[in-house]
Amino acid sequence: MNASAYRSLLWELIAVLDTGKFDKLSIDDVRQHARGGTISKFLQNELGSSADLSLLSDSDWKTLDEQVMSMDNATDASRKFGVKNRGIALLMAWALQGMQMTKTG
Repeated sequence: MNASAYRSLLWELIAVLDTGKFDKLSIDDVRQHARGGTISKFLQNELGSSADLSLLSDSDWKTLDEQVMSMDNATDASRKFGVKNRGIALLMAWALQGMQMTKTG
């Protein structure tokens, strides 16, 4: 997944955050799907028509599942990103981390 795809995902997450509809999305739910390698399905199902995720290819979704699983296993979100309360914020932090990873490695 390249930086452009992560940027597109981040813009969509910002837009859905602004709606307030996903404020109750828990970190535990997000992490459960991250650990299971199903974050892509979770996002598509959870966000539905609230986000335009059409710019992400099947390959992007597969890579996202793998990279988010790796990020969840490797980082303590509350310490690294300051995220403690909202799943949507964790998703945004991972998108930023993914963009950073594509620029450095």
